[in-house]
Amino acid sequence: MCRVAIHTVLAALLTAVASLALAQSYPTRPVKFLVGYPTGGAMDGISRIIGQKLSDQLGQAVITENRPGANGMIAADAAAKAAPDGYTLLLADTGLLIAPSIMTNVPADVMASFAPVASISAMTLVFVVSPDSPVHNTRQLIALLKANPGKYAYGSVGMGSVHHFAFELFKRAKGLNVLHAPYKGASPMVPDVITGRIPMGVLSLPVVIPLAKAGKLRPIAVTTSQRTPSVPDWPTVAETIPGFSASPRLFLLAPAATPTDIVTRLNDAINQVLASKEVQENFANQGAIPTPASPDALRREIVDETKRWRGIAKDAAIKAD
Repeated sequence: MCRVAIHTVLAALLTAVASLALAQSYPTRPVKFLVGYPTGGAMDGISRIIGQKLSDQLGQAVITENRPGANGMIAADAAAKAAPDGYTLLLADTGLLIAPSIMTNVPADVMASFAPVASISAMTLVFVVSPDSPVHNTRQLIALLKANPGKYAYGSVGMGSVHHFAFELFKRAKGLNVLHAPYKGASPMVPDVITGRIPMGVLSLPVVIPLAKAGKLRPIAVTTSQRTPSVPDWPTVAETIPGFSASPRLFLLAPAATPTDIVTRLNDAINQVLASKEVQENFANQGAIPTPASPDALRREIVDETKRWRGIAKDAAIKAD
């Protein structure tokens, strides 16, 4: 064997040994979750639920650091630039997969910049109307919109949000002509739906539950493929449109080049956390359904979901800039 080949083999062996040693000792200090949304929201809540239990699994503190802005892109950019050592992770959502389809310049490419670590959950969205609306179910909503093309608008929590794309998927499935009214979050949107100023909207489940109980909003259907355990009486859109599913996915990513052994360690630990009865109960309160998966399965899902949302963005000519 020539000297160059020997050096190449030795270098590869040394790299493998170093990676194994790092994984065996990992973690030796706190692990950080970057979250691209403010405190108090669903993403923040899920991060803290997972972090608390993951800390028990890893024997180190797991800290949530909120870096809101640009639909989660600020946190994604910071995570992509972090050292690939397993100590800085990104809790991402479907918005990261939608961004390349609607933004000209995306600071972090999900496939090139990250290593998939673990799937966390599917979140529940709800189609809602005012209590005074004549609409009580999905069939009535479709009939109203078909009879009045271009007359009605729906509200979402922002241009390019999964809430926005969920209703666009609904429109495409039934050939509906409905206008989009983007808001800057749920807070300004909710009063307009309650009063009927905007006829319908898409909101996250934790926002809807107390308002529905108080009779201030009427839930029409949830966007998950199956009924949500915390609100089992609320039907799914899929019960009217078979195969319909438009749920934000939450998943954990590490910077690209993070050692495979560390990714595997994290995936095993997270899947054990998701199996916890306490976590499942806390998730239910957030409208979240655990979705444990291997890193390879998560990678395939990311590819498929990115293609899916790209198709919707193209059909609806959605652009955020």
